[in-house]
Amino acid sequence: MASDVLETYLGRTSCKKVLAGQIVLGEGEQNDEGNFYSDLRASLTLSQSLDIQIYLDTVNVNSNTSRDVQGLPALEFSVALHVGKVIYGCIFWMWLINDSVSS
Repeated sequence: MASDVLETYLGRTSCKKVLAGQIVLGEGEQNDEGNFYSDLRASLTLSQSLDIQIYLDTVNVNSNTSRDVQGLPALEFSVALHVGKVIYGCIFWMWLINDSVSS
């Protein structure tokens, strides 16, 4: 089950490396990859301000035109695609830990 969760969030390759102990703090590697990002704008605000069923109806309707006809709020989103070199590794901001421990 742990490997299923890790694979879901990290991907197959990263999951195998984590479970094999191959991920070392401060080390990384450069890979050729394609990464797709998408963001549903203001989804938290919508989820907190709408009745749950209206929120679910809003995010499940296929187009803003259909939303308008049904009287549901329009959705804004952004997408991005990166294809090329990325740096993959394990970094950790120690100052964040030190700051939170001393506060």
